[in-house]
Amino acid sequence: MDSTSDQTGMPLRDLQELILLIAGADAEQAKAMDADPTITGLLSRLFRLAARASRGTSEHRWSVDDQHPGFLISTVGGGTMAVPFHLIGDLPSGELLDDIRAIAADLRVGAGSALCLSGSIVLLGNPHYAGDLDFCEYIPLSEHDPSLVRLTEIATRTGAPPVCVTIKLGSAGRLDRPWTDVIAPEKLDALLGPCTKGGTGKIDVLAMKATIGPVEATNVMLWVPDSTPDDYAAEFSFPFQEMIPGSSADMPWMPRLLARPSSIRAYVAFLRSEIGKYRYEKPVKALKRALSLSIFLMLHEHQDRLTDLGSTSSAFVLEAIHQRQDLIARVTDHPAADVAALADVFTDALATWKAGADPSRHKTPTESFSRDVGTLIDDLLGAIDVLRAGGVG
Repeated sequence: MDSTSDQTGMPLRDLQELILLIAGADAEQAKAMDADPTITGLLSRLFRLAARASRGTSEHRWSVDDQHPGFLISTVGGGTMAVPFHLIGDLPSGELLDDIRAIAADLRVGAGSALCLSGSIVLLGNPHYAGDLDFCEYIPLSEHDPSLVRLTEIATRTGAPPVCVTIKLGSAGRLDRPWTDVIAPEKLDALLGPCTKGGTGKIDVLAMKATIGPVEATNVMLWVPDSTPDDYAAEFSFPFQEMIPGSSADMPWMPRLLARPSSIRAYVAFLRSEIGKYRYEKPVKALKRALSLSIFLMLHEHQDRLTDLGSTSSAFVLEAIHQRQDLIARVTDHPAADVAALADVFTDALATWKAGADPSRHKTPTESFSRDVGTLIDDLLGAIDVLRAGGVG
């Protein structure tokens, strides 16, 4: 059985127990907890203490962000990085972090926005374990005109990567390259209008960097109101899996609020649902969702076992390679000539990137892999049930 007291002491164990209590509530109960200052105050205090206790578990020099309970901040490579305390173990660093920041700058739509990174690259810090890059950008509602200018620039960029292939704004459908005349500013302006009154959008971009290889990068954009930005964002995304690789610009409410019971309950429920959904059809994805759950609940022994299976079986790296191979196949057959022209460049880049992963030592996971994933998932969920029954009543 895991014991957080073996790691960094009582604050993590107390926080773990409270999170498990909240996760066991129903949606209505969790929402009522949001309005209970005793519970939210205790959560905030425990998140602060947990962040303070976790500073020594990473190679980076971290400071506790007292304004945003649970977050740690560090100045790395000339930029300020903000991360929830439970994610600091295996973060991108060095040249990889520089490349991620460069891609983030290419994807950024807002002028005074905050752009966050999530996904496998945050959980594992290894570019050979991530099949794509996922970003989420929080943009002030007032930024209609800057958003329009940047979207037009991103969409009309040609030649070397990054190259945008898809734009989706609100419920108005999606635009796919080749754009022809539909990418005219007035068309984007009409689509963007409802979003900048409160809505969402998404862009998919073909990117390529030395540390990451050819990769699809996605930016999910949320235009948030000035009055209740975090309340609005909580309806669409989870702050527990996001790191801010650079400055949060002029958005003082960033990083996001962790001490929100309804968000905690929703995040745990989401991960458990995804684990059940994918454990048989997509065991690698189920494994990553289980890893996210073990990290958030501070079940370190289970985290180590899940990570070890994904790495020693080669499941993580082979899945990342397959996703890039699929990307190249889509690029090769793409109807836009300027996208299809990237196929050879991406193929060469993938070969170089694979060499860095030392593919000679990677073997296809055995037939027992799915069974092994299922065993670790059952062990994790069983441990959670035991902790809920014994630790929090």
